[in-house]
Order: sequence, then C-alpha cells, then structure tokens
Amino acid sequence: HRQPVAVAFSRDGKRLFAAHEFTRKVFVHDVDGAKRPAEFTGHGDKPVWALAVSPDGRRVASGDDAGTVLVWDADTLAVQRTARLRPPHGGVRAVHWAPDGRHLLTGNADGTVYV
Repeated sequence: HRQPVAVAFSRDGKRLFAAHEFTRKVFVHDVDGAKRPAEFTGHGDKPVWALAVSPDGRRVASGDDAGTVLVWDADTLAVQRTARLRPPHGGVRAVHWAPDGRHLLTGNADGTVYV
C-alpha cells in the first residue's frame, strides 16, 4: 500500500511530489500521466513526513522522521543540501520555504521550529 503523507505541486502545476509512509520514497508524478513516476530515495529507510517546493520551483525540501531535511533539485532529484536536527527535536513534520526562497522553516515533532 502507498499511503501519501505529504504532497506538493510544482509551481507550474505539471508535477506532483508525494511522500509515502510505507515505501519511504518521494514519488514525482507528471500530472498528465505521460511518464512513469520518478522516485526520490534520498532519505533511505526513514519515513518522509514533509514536502515543500521552493518559490522558484527548482528545489524541493523534504523532512523525515529522523530529523533530516534534504534540499534537492526538482528535475534531476540530486541532493543539494542536507541538515540534520539533533535530538531531542524529533522528526520533521513540516517544511515551508520563505517567499524569497532563501530560508526554509521546519516544524518538528517536539514543537520546535527552525529557520
């Protein structure tokens, strides 16, 4: 079963990014269904709980249950940056880009917020 726990549209509305609880992957779907979904597996065996597309549409941020945030290229799926939150901050439950695309906010399982 693939239960999506986080979804985000690309800025042009042509792609959908969906994190699935059981597969522990982020699937990149073309909305028109022309291509088979691509799979982002950068989080390894950790469940991904949060996704956000940058304001310019070129990057995706994803956060996992272990407190890791990855910023990756929306087209190539290559990881550009990695941030690891230290315990006791828990897993990342939300990510959101600032309007200028320079900062990323995270909401964490223990109620903390980081910029």
